[in-house]
Amino acid sequence: DSGQERMAKGQTIGGVRLIRRLGAGGFARVYLGEHMTLKIQVAVKVLSPNTDSTTAVQRFIAEGNLLKKLQCPHIVHIYDVGEENGKHFMVMEYIDGWSAEELVNLTRQRGKVGLEQLSAIIVAEATAKGLAALHSADIIHRDLKPANIMIPKTISARAAATTPQCPGIPQELWFSKLIDLGV
Repeated sequence: DSGQERMAKGQTIGGVRLIRRLGAGGFARVYLGEHMTLKIQVAVKVLSPNTDSTTAVQRFIAEGNLLKKLQCPHIVHIYDVGEENGKHFMVMEYIDGWSAEELVNLTRQRGKVGLEQLSAIIVAEATAKGLAALHSADIIHRDLKPANIMIPKTISARAAATTPQCPGIPQELWFSKLIDLGV
């Protein structure tokens, strides 16, 4: 995994200058970066160099290419998929927020069982809408779990103006998004 470890702040891949590592999974790492053309923050998923399975690489590329075609507010947007210097990458929308798993853990730390019922229903509805969009495109989400549902910290004023107002319920929950399909 040494090739992956050398990806550091300031390095570029896929037209994105890396800022910091956000996390790592079984066969990829995710970085926060700035897209040098679009001038926006993005997330870059880089396949681990020790992923020698042709099938895994093909699935990674297929997932990115399938998601690039989908336009759904409840699925992370993919900007680009490619390979550079032997590293396969996917450039996607950066969601500054928490996963549903992190949110549930946070509420537990505060002495509650989990999300309030209405909050959980809102996240579940957004998740169901994302799944419906995937299924209508004949795509199956193979890794559905709370860690792969992101909830943004903030939403735009325009989005807030068109979102139902529920006392005590953060509007951001309506904008939950599916990530990492595990195709």
